[in-house]
Amino acid sequence: MLSVLALFLICSNLIAFFLGTILNVLVIYLCFRVTNIEINRMRWAIALAAIAELAVCTVLIGLQTGFEEINGFPSIILLGFVVYFPNAIAFCFWESFLLLFVFRLISLPISFLHRYSIICGYEINSLPIFL
Repeated sequence: MLSVLALFLICSNLIAFFLGTILNVLVIYLCFRVTNIEINRMRWAIALAAIAELAVCTVLIGLQTGFEEINGFPSIILLGFVVYFPNAIAFCFWESFLLLFVFRLISLPISFLHRYSIICGYEINSLPIFL
């Protein structure tokens, strides 16, 4: 039987999943529909961030991580539907979450450099960075 905290976390995760999915899809849609010059310059950076967040929402709803103390040590437990899958599939979900987390950490400075180059007036094609 689940505790009150576990039920609260599951409800919170479901609300965050639905809101995150709807709002990120809306951001992606608006990103390609709006004809503002500033948004057109940042279109791919905004879309990249929204797609990464959408993927994280999808993976986290399957994992639904929680914390529990086991033998005096804090441990991460999985409460989502991946607990019913074999360990290899649950491990793939966990690895994809970590991969997406690292991807978000790497894409943030790249988006910053892209925006900074636009503000400073540099040509994007002449910069020695990978976009």
